[in-house]
Amino acid sequence: MIPFTTGYLAMHPALNPFDYNATMLVHVMSGNLILVLLPFSKLSHAVLFPTTQLLSEMAWHLAPGSGENVALTLGKEHEPI
Repeated sequence: MIPFTTGYLAMHPALNPFDYNATMLVHVMSGNLILVLLPFSKLSHAVLFPTTQLLSEMAWHLAPGSGENVALTLGKEHEPI
């Protein structure tokens, strides 16, 4: 909430009781902290989960007959797939 609050205060100087430069410093540093901590938090799962599910679904829906084509390419056309 800190980046959002300080961003709002920076955009509305009439409501900001603090110095503008101090507000911007806190705003930028808190945003940077979020970016640094994001890969190590549960928030990354919220972003990455749909991506991993989509890639998994795309990878396992192969065209019909592609197994036989792979076996033919590998020279194992008479072995079970």
